Amino acid sequence: MKLVSCFPDFSMLAILSERLFKQCFPSTLRDRISPPELGDELIPPGVKSSVFNGFVTSGNNSNGLKLKIHHDKNGGVSCCWQVGRAFEGYPETLHGGVSFAILDELLAYSVFDRYRTFAVTLSSKTQWLGRIKVDTEISARATVVRKFWRFVRVEGKIFNNKGRVVVKMYSTFYIPTKKEFKKIMNLSVMPSESLPYCGTD
Repeated sequence: MKLVSCFPDFSMLAILSERLFKQCFPSTLRDRISPPELGDELIPPGVKSSVFNGFVTSGNNSNGLKLKIHHDKNGGVSCCWQVGRAFEGYPETLHGGVSFAILDELLAYSVFDRYRTFAVTLSSKTQWLGRIKVDTEISARATVVRKFWRFVRVEGKIFNNKGRVVVKMYSTFYIPTKKEFKKIMNLSVMPSESLPYCGTD
């Protein structure tokens, strides 16, 4: 709710960005993402600090996923993760909210990797195409599709251990200005090394 209050017309930004992308880039998004090939690990400045306790990637969160995100050898970012029973929804099946969280984080990292700034999710469309079994390994990949002003369109997919796409996500991220970022986040608690990446001029 804090984020919405910072931007009085934040919901309108989501609607506007969708319309702009459709008008300026009318072609539909296709399955252009190849299976992941992990390269070196991507570690944004400050995220290894004790300040960060994020559910998806922080090593400090004992209840989290502890996901490690890498550059992908074919472009974008990617990850692999062993599905544990602690994150089960239906019996022996990964909860859909967890797969959403994985892709949302991965897409955010792809924006950081391309533009070297933190961004916020403005809107997302997610499709679950198959079951993800617990005690199996999944992989995922995300790439930036295009940028229009401060709006960035990103797509990502999760693959099961047989290489089949089981979840797709198409999201629009917004890159705040430094002034906007200060309204979103209390910068006094952020590690100093991360401050140059909190919004753009």
